[in-house]
Amino acid sequence: MTSRPASWRFPNPATPLGSSTYYSLRFSPPGLRDDLAILAAWRHQVRTILVEVSDPGVARLKLQWWREELDKLPGGQPSHPLSQAVQAVVSQHLGDLDSPQGLVLLSRTVDDLLDFFQASPARLACDLHPDYASTHLAERMAKERGLPLLRVQHHHAHIASCIAENGWASHEPVIGLAYDGTGYGTDGTIWGGEILIACYKDFTRRFHLAPVPLPGGDLAVRKPARMALSYLLAAGVDIEDQTLAPVTYLTPDEIQAVRHQARTGFNAPLTSSMGRLFDAVAALIGLCEEISYEAQAAMMLESAADPQESGFYEMPLENDIIDPQPMIRAIVADLKASVSLGSIAARFHNSLIRMSVKACRQIRNESSLRTVAISGGVWQNMRLMNLILPALEAEGFTPLIHTQLPPNDGCVSLGQAAVALARLQG
Repeated sequence: MTSRPASWRFPNPATPLGSSTYYSLRFSPPGLRDDLAILAAWRHQVRTILVEVSDPGVARLKLQWWREELDKLPGGQPSHPLSQAVQAVVSQHLGDLDSPQGLVLLSRTVDDLLDFFQASPARLACDLHPDYASTHLAERMAKERGLPLLRVQHHHAHIASCIAENGWASHEPVIGLAYDGTGYGTDGTIWGGEILIACYKDFTRRFHLAPVPLPGGDLAVRKPARMALSYLLAAGVDIEDQTLAPVTYLTPDEIQAVRHQARTGFNAPLTSSMGRLFDAVAALIGLCEEISYEAQAAMMLESAADPQESGFYEMPLENDIIDPQPMIRAIVADLKASVSLGSIAARFHNSLIRMSVKACRQIRNESSLRTVAISGGVWQNMRLMNLILPALEAEGFTPLIHTQLPPNDGCVSLGQAAVALARLQG
């Protein structure tokens, strides 16, 4: 049975491209989990497989086909970036790779899929982060098999995944709105509020949230109140103000520790994470000072937003920086004026949309780009998604979103493989 996901606009089965024909098959292989649906593509029965290992969290395995000898279209010009990559194989959800059991499962899944397809990897791709368990596995596999290993920046992989899923068949870049919690940046800081100009092969970081300290590292993720204090300090707000929720929640010793970490940088890596900005605002308005599950603060902030509120806060674009400090000060002013939490939460969401569209307009003025790829875990927020799509379309942009894979890290493996494939083709 021939089948293609609707969002993959590759050539139809039996439609010639140059001198070759694509045939697609969808089947569930015997002996593997029922929920592991394999999409296989055959092109003159030539199979070379790229094995890619993603970062922890959602951790997926990606297999990507391409021709052993790259074809060229008539006229001697290289074909478009995905012309040899007919379909992708993505494993089942594997869970948290920080656990020994998760890493064993990932390694076994790699072996099982390679054995099932009787294939040998030609190249490995992994996240840029040097300490991910999946990175260590990729390094070990590359050494054992004598294979080249490509390290792909996390947010570049997000945008590459989105355009690949949408069948983007051009070398022209797109504007990428990559908003999530954590991704290792090329400068060694923690990225996550990124507006990129990206194609499969390369990317430019055009705008990003102004970095702030992450006081206590992972502790600030578990305690959004610490992140709120970090943003208050950056915005010049008095953190001794006992009317502010995070100030009353944390102990005096914790407040002193956060102040010291923010000032010295001790155990406080810089982050431009959009997810951490959500955490900070949720804590600042008293919705969630400490989480018990991932993204709890952001989800509470989304749920609290008043759908009738149309106001917004200023988030200026200054050179390549998105400055949230005026918004933080305005939120504090609204709290003191007894503005409802629902209105503040909605104004925060509206501000992100207004800033994102403004940034896209500026990039279009600079480059004429009109296609916007949207990816990253923050975009699981349906209020944001339902606002950004009509806002972009009203400005003449074409938005691309995920429909087959989630926008969170479950899509990253596809993007890593797409980047590796594009760089392989030169």
